[in-house]
Amino acid sequence: MKILVADDSRTMRRVFRTILESMGHAPGDIQEAGDAVEAIAYLKAAKFEFDYIIADFDMAGMENHAFLDRLKNDCPGKKIPVMLCINASQRMLASESIKHGATMLLERPFRDGDAKAKLQAIESGLKQKKAQEASQFLRSIVSTAEAEAELPFLMQLPSHLMKEFLQLSSRTMYEQGAVIYRAGDPVDALYVVTLGDIELIPHDGGMTEISREGEAFGELAFMSGEPSPMTARAHSVAQVISLPRQKLAELVSHQPRMSQYLSALVARRSKLLNKPAARQETEFSGSLNSMSFADVLQLLQVGRKTGHLELETNGKRGDIGLESGEVKYARAGDVVGDDAFYLLATWRSASFAFISSPLKGAPNIKTPTMPLLMEAMRRVDELSRSESAPVESENSLKGLF
Repeated sequence: MKILVADDSRTMRRVFRTILESMGHAPGDIQEAGDAVEAIAYLKAAKFEFDYIIADFDMAGMENHAFLDRLKNDCPGKKIPVMLCINASQRMLASESIKHGATMLLERPFRDGDAKAKLQAIESGLKQKKAQEASQFLRSIVSTAEAEAELPFLMQLPSHLMKEFLQLSSRTMYEQGAVIYRAGDPVDALYVVTLGDIELIPHDGGMTEISREGEAFGELAFMSGEPSPMTARAHSVAQVISLPRQKLAELVSHQPRMSQYLSALVARRSKLLNKPAARQETEFSGSLNSMSFADVLQLLQVGRKTGHLELETNGKRGDIGLESGEVKYARAGDVVGDDAFYLLATWRSASFAFISSPLKGAPNIKTPTMPLLMEAMRRVDELSRSESAPVESENSLKGLF
């Protein structure tokens, strides 16, 4: 620690130096000043990089709290603890110094043990403060690193790498719904979205993902050479750049740093895939044989539930996402949106389970829930009537001829 002892008595400065050195402070860490003006000069020269100050209350320049006010005004961004040495007759007057920034008062005459106890209290507070600042600093480093890691892949690249990556890549525009590659296809290029959104649909009926501007997709299949487990298609009108494997290898060969960003990209994707699933609460489950599709949806709407209603029948799986009771998302195989909702409403014997969880995936339903449900029930009724229409037997038909 760096300490300033300001006192017009050389004897008192020597007393405090002796006490501080007995506490383990090196002689070179203790600076002495004979009055407040000299103390301010030392502080300014050191850019106020002192840990604390011991000052005599009645030395020159201390009148009307001038030293404390000057300290506060000249160094507004840093509060340096100050211990004032006072006489018994100065108690009332000196107490006002606390309001002007003094940290502690030490009354003369004092024993070395009393002075040491107060100085140790100041140092203990400083050590605790520095530990907190260090922790905050480390947390800020980690937070910054995490924030940078969460940036879209293209945004993580330095400007010169981004420029070369874009120059080597091909650009393609896709209409909404256009397929870029299908599940099971090889991925022969590194794809990055530069406009719009791309949806990634797992072949096993899992949750659809959305890749937005600046984000890469299909990177694991591309780097591993394995077939893609997902179908990639334009969720909106989208522009995608693609860098074939050979050109990417050329880029890495003369820009070795690019390999670090590719490794980070793959590691991030692997981490997301291997991340343990958050605990999900299944609120209720059953079969549409005992509880109708409409009843289930109305129950969820009245309860303003947020989560996923998962349905399964004859090996087919579907999913309806709700937010505060309103249907926002539906998928049944490759069918999505309103049509998927209408299709799921016809799965009369499906098993279902509602899982409370944040809604994932981009909304693909804009129709309010009640009109959506009424239209679904109308279609189910039409289907029921067509299935129950009487069919003439072969014998009865023969009788007509």
